[in-house]
Amino acid sequence: MFLYWRIDPLLIINMKRLFVLSLVLLNVSLVWSQDYVRVVARPGEEVLSLLSWYKLHEYQCNFDKFYELNDLKADSKLKHNTVYKLPILLYRYNGKSIRTTIGDEDINKALRIKAYNEQMLEVGLMTTSFILNRALWVPTHEVKCKGGKMVTPPTSTVPTPTTSTPPTTTTAPPSPTPKPSGEQYAIFGKNQTVEIKSDKLKNAVYYIVAGHGGPDTGAIGSRNGKDLCEDEYAYDVSLRLAKSLLENGATVYMITRDNNDGIRDGQYLACDYDEVCWPNKKIPRGQKSRLNQRASAINNLFESHKARNAKVQRALMIHIDSRSQSNQTDVFFYHHPASPGGKVVANQLQKTIKAQYEKHQPSRGYNGTVTARDLHMLRETQPTAVYIELGNIRHERDQRRFVVKDNRQAIANWLMDGLVEDYLKEK
Repeated sequence: MFLYWRIDPLLIINMKRLFVLSLVLLNVSLVWSQDYVRVVARPGEEVLSLLSWYKLHEYQCNFDKFYELNDLKADSKLKHNTVYKLPILLYRYNGKSIRTTIGDEDINKALRIKAYNEQMLEVGLMTTSFILNRALWVPTHEVKCKGGKMVTPPTSTVPTPTTSTPPTTTTAPPSPTPKPSGEQYAIFGKNQTVEIKSDKLKNAVYYIVAGHGGPDTGAIGSRNGKDLCEDEYAYDVSLRLAKSLLENGATVYMITRDNNDGIRDGQYLACDYDEVCWPNKKIPRGQKSRLNQRASAINNLFESHKARNAKVQRALMIHIDSRSQSNQTDVFFYHHPASPGGKVVANQLQKTIKAQYEKHQPSRGYNGTVTARDLHMLRETQPTAVYIELGNIRHERDQRRFVVKDNRQAIANWLMDGLVEDYLKEK
């Protein structure tokens, strides 16, 4: 029997928490009798937070496997000082290569598994390199997952973490380091690939809330006899922004999510009601319940990343306004009156978009505003938060900002540029 110690990153500061991972290793096959890494739950620990420590939160199949391995229902609470199996298979490393050890010739998969083991060693969740003790950790999503990531970003990159004590969400956040180039996230759609372009947003964490969703479509406009649902267009812009952030090394969580829409290029995005809240919770009908659910998801993740010394954390609420058909509006921003940081971020985003309009449409002008408002999602979320209104869904000209895919992408790109400038100010 080998003993593995999971070391809470907070122990670097107060050296008080250690707990045992006990592994029974049987010399029977490449996979040690289908054994799994085991861990003892700490007081107050939840499934989401536990899986987030081990970077497993981005895949729904990891949650499903955890419940299956431990004979739990999806809403079960963990018991203090109880041993649980994690969705991490134990392979006996053969000393030659990861590919021959797991019986899979996929070189990219092998590199991901190698990076995963190195990361677990670096953060103290493993005590010895797999090369030395021959105990190779393979997350079940690498070998048994039928579906794709839940996201993050967001994921990885996202998507998630835990609380300041033990993780309280689902996995240590999608790792802050850039993911391998060419990685695919199911939430972005089948033909979308995240290519890592830079690490300029390394250690930055973003929580993106596309407005409304589930039973609430938000505002509805009309164009050529077609309904334009606010939640669909806000969500598409949000996805494009999330993808861009991931490509530049950020950790991203899509808090409102639709597991089958992905990034869409059509003019008319079908209205539906199947969105969920991170990680995969049904969105309630009551507005206050919906907002509390989203704020809670963000705050849990925020505490987890705070414990890991995230450099920057931002919450972005993306909506589309609804006013009289005659009232054209530019992209505008809200921050909470008691949040100086929120005002700074909102001003930076507004400044960036104004500069982009002056560059690409110098004769157009731009009148987007920054205003303080005591909105629930600005007041109740812990990260520095900004509420973004993309325009008036009922105005014909504003509608072009939403129905044309290139315009949706441009908005996402410009918001991304503003967030980079905001990040650089933190250095």
